[in-house]
Amino acid sequence: MANICTNIAVIISADKSVLEQTVKEISENFECYSDIETENGSCDLEFTSHGPFPKKLMEDITGNYTGKDLYIQVITYEISNELVQHHIYENGKWTDKLAEKYQTNTNIRKP
Repeated sequence: MANICTNIAVIISADKSVLEQTVKEISENFECYSDIETENGSCDLEFTSHGPFPKKLMEDITGNYTGKDLYIQVITYEISNELVQHHIYENGKWTDKLAEKYQTNTNIRKP
């Protein structure tokens, strides 16, 4: 059984047609479960994926906009498997960012 991950995306473009087309392509390829509104040059979007961040498909979608004004930031997570990923699309390429796992220090005394 494939693990279902949640992806939270912020998509930004000063070009309204690029923004709307990118959001349309994402919503056609993934199950979205948030209201999709594009206003003020941005859109917050939540969608599911089978397994970790679907980088190949997202590269296919954003490949149409290389050289265009487009910025995308995606946080992918699946809590039960302790998966957290952070990806940014900027200047025509995807970059994986490190996500730190929060750990509490059990040696700290409370007053």
